[in-house]
Amino acid sequence: MNVENSSDLFINSSSTINISGDWLADGNTASFGGSVVSFVGSGVQLISGVTDSDFATLDIALGATVTLEQNIQISSNIDISGILNIESYTINQTSTTTNNVVIYSGGNLTATSGFINVNLITLESGSSFDIGTGTIQINSTWTNNGASVNPNTGNYLFNPDANAYINGNTTQFNYIEVATGQILYLNTNTDFNSLTLNGFLNVQSYTLSPITNSDISIPSGGGLWATTGKIICDNFTFARFCFP
Repeated sequence: MNVENSSDLFINSSSTINISGDWLADGNTASFGGSVVSFVGSGVQLISGVTDSDFATLDIALGATVTLEQNIQISSNIDISGILNIESYTINQTSTTTNNVVIYSGGNLTATSGFINVNLITLESGSSFDIGTGTIQINSTWTNNGASVNPNTGNYLFNPDANAYINGNTTQFNYIEVATGQILYLNTNTDFNSLTLNGFLNVQSYTLSPITNSDISIPSGGGLWATTGKIICDNFTFARFCFP
């Protein structure tokens, strides 16, 4: 599909649009209301053009491989059963914390150095996730139900409107940061290389432990809490710490 220069594309229905080739947005506006745009091709499909596209629900079907060559906005959900490679571009989920990113079994979300802004993200068993040297900002909940996550790269910024949670199976994170004034709760054991708490982390009754060598930094205004949990690290710099 090609949205040409100086033209507009608006689809406001709840229909599904299947794309088997490339997506080229060279017009003024590409906006999809409540519709689902589903990439269903058998080869590599590109999302590209000079105009950033604004999708409602983006679906990467099983067997499809989609590569970004532009930034995209998502106002609803992202469903990944195939492969989505964001390269060095940005995915921005703009709507409320009730919207999901789900990577299903066999699905893969990968990047080189891009940025992903999401609300809730769920990785199902048999899926994989690799943010490369990029950053994912999670505004609500991370749930790993048995996915493969590359532990040696990427930055994970938790910046919720209310509270944020790490759920599911144990995940190995490279770098975790909690934004100023925010609270992240562990609902599972969590491994890490580096952790910066500008906000607060509540370990609760779980274990926070290093992948290899690990650093925890708690600047002024941040904090680390635990009830009956366990914290293991190599280097610990802090201004506030509570472990009753």
